[in-house]
Amino acid sequence: MKPIRVLHLINNLGSGGAQRQLLELVRGLDGERVESLIAMYDPVHFFEGDPRYAEIPVRILERRHRGDPRMVGRLQNLLRAEEVDILHAWLVVPGIWAWLAARGVPGTRLICTELSDASQGPMLWTLARKLTFPRADLVMANSHRATAIIAEEHGLAPERLAAIHNGIDVPHWSANAPSTPAVENALEKLPKDGIRIVMVGSFHRWKDHAMLIRALRRIGDRAPIHVVLIGAAVHPEVLVDTERAIQEAGLSERVIRMEAMSDLRALHQHMDALVLTSRFEGLPNVVLEAMTAGLPVLATDVSDLRQLITDGQEGWVVPVGDDEALADRLMRFARLSVEERGAMRSHARRLGATFTVDQMASDTLKCYEQMMRRPPIRAPRRKA
Repeated sequence: MKPIRVLHLINNLGSGGAQRQLLELVRGLDGERVESLIAMYDPVHFFEGDPRYAEIPVRILERRHRGDPRMVGRLQNLLRAEEVDILHAWLVVPGIWAWLAARGVPGTRLICTELSDASQGPMLWTLARKLTFPRADLVMANSHRATAIIAEEHGLAPERLAAIHNGIDVPHWSANAPSTPAVENALEKLPKDGIRIVMVGSFHRWKDHAMLIRALRRIGDRAPIHVVLIGAAVHPEVLVDTERAIQEAGLSERVIRMEAMSDLRALHQHMDALVLTSRFEGLPNVVLEAMTAGLPVLATDVSDLRQLITDGQEGWVVPVGDDEALADRLMRFARLSVEERGAMRSHARRLGATFTVDQMASDTLKCYEQMMRRPPIRAPRRKA
């Protein structure tokens, strides 16, 4: 049987969760049934040195400026040259480029992938969804919350929606890793006793680092909690605001920052829990990775986390923006005995281990095969 040829389009291979998820999917798909190629238009490859992804083919599309209209033609040429069956767009803006290109290449099926809660974000994202989702053959999301929102807001039939949870490399994330100079430097700044919390996320407004700072300010000296913030300064002004808030709250000795890292295992093994304060998300890789490493998670009610995490078992889920509730759960965690924290670590590890790359790849392959049995929705109607 001829393999399905899939071109994955994304803006770049930076340090975000979507980028890692794409690489894990391509690595996990059955190469005899699917031939995958990644195309990006911003030449950033954060994972380039990771040997697990070394064999994945990547093409860079020339884009001379942000709205370069010639990129549509370049993408169409690539679709024809590679005889692509499915154009799989990751994130909402690549979805616009993908839709524009797929219109001019008959027979190409289009998937748009939604990796947030599907109702929030910048205005451009909202416009992109309205433009592309009704015209895609399939809209794929990594949470059931997102597919429910898409169905309601865009009127898509069930057969044009798929919810597929992220998968992670469980053996990789459950194994210890040798330390690094960056990790050793961070550990030197942390006291040996007390509670160590890690928050992983680029500095965007919607990651809401400010919520965590407010919660820590509420706690004050009532609990010996220390935090490591890891993430790229995608929006430098957010980093500046976060650092100012830390200083104004008198938390400079309790909160340290590290640059984004592709492999967090060496740090995970020295942490007690992970915090996520996002205002909206898809199913966060950082949560699954941390749980697989045995870290309980304190997170806001985004994606499907409310349905996955049992309060007091694998962690806690609190309302978005509710720093008082987060402070309360952090205090509860800090008061647990060593044995109780150990039980939470075991529960978290078991839950994290259920989100495998094999399952994600299998579910995605089923979607590809179902799509190939249907004509593209943009196929021209036959004349009577």
